[in-house]
Amino acid sequence: AVVGPAPTPAPASTTSETTVTTEPPTTTAPTSTPTPIETYTTGDLVALACPADAGVNHPCRAVYEIGADGKRHAFPHFQVFLTWYSETQLRRTTAGGRVKTIDSAALSSFSLGALMGVRPNSRLVKFISVPVVYAVDASGALRPIPDETTAARWYGANWATKVLDLSDAFFTNYRIGEPLR
Repeated sequence: AVVGPAPTPAPASTTSETTVTTEPPTTTAPTSTPTPIETYTTGDLVALACPADAGVNHPCRAVYEIGADGKRHAFPHFQVFLTWYSETQLRRTTAGGRVKTIDSAALSSFSLGALMGVRPNSRLVKFISVPVVYAVDASGALRPIPDETTAARWYGANWATKVLDLSDAFFTNYRIGEPLR
């Protein structure tokens, strides 16, 4: 399970970067071999190391993106992650993915930012108890779709297959924009 929607943080392609460099803790006496230094920068995906017996709710299951604002932004769940990245990118870098393992000290050096929202223009969104389907516009705002005719005009006859159901808990993380016309 992937943890964090809200105002969508700037994508990794921005030119503003924040970098935090950490040295892994030393568990033995220093040697002549230098300890590698890990650098985390804008657009990196990071997560804590998982112990062998980690359950689905273990904190190591939370994946964060380091934003251009220098904060870590959690993904609320797997489906939101997939609007930004592929499933194979969810793997750790040691397994061919994009997720870097980060220690708790380095992770806590990044303040928590807004949750990652659904990537603009990738999916339509509906909240469980709200009978409205929304488009996510370029600013990350939700734009109500007034009827099926409008949905089909904008998103094609199969528009309903593009709807992502989100928990009501994430509703207040979004700003509501003008309805689509």
